[in-house]
Amino acid sequence: MEVALGKASAQSGVGMTAKPKTIEERVAALEGRVEMLSQAFLLAQDVGKESRPEENLTTYEDHNKDGIPVGINLIGVTKGCPFVLTVQHDTYDVGITSYPTLSAAAQGVSGCRRSGWTFWKLPDGTTVKDAFRSTRK
Repeated sequence: MEVALGKASAQSGVGMTAKPKTIEERVAALEGRVEMLSQAFLLAQDVGKESRPEENLTTYEDHNKDGIPVGINLIGVTKGCPFVLTVQHDTYDVGITSYPTLSAAAQGVSGCRRSGWTFWKLPDGTTVKDAFRSTRK
């Protein structure tokens, strides 16, 4: 059984698939996947609710180098599978894997090059590009 661990190779930056060797590695990989899907499900429940993104963003005081609020969760869907990205000060985290840019994270989860600014979305469906265009450096 192959489990996608979301590890990026140093040469290509594309996510690799690895065979967990032990039961502990398999369990850890599955637990990470369940946690990520649980977060995506909870965020997807908020999509239908009436809210304006700018109202929700005012609660975040700290922003990263790209002008995105630290701690905010974004959703990206590829091949019908939702992924949850958490914005940190210096990285973008998808599960236990950290990426230096939004685009690297989008490529890591989808396996192909793409703009992270249009791939990742707020729970209401707004792209990161549209939500944070004015704050981007």
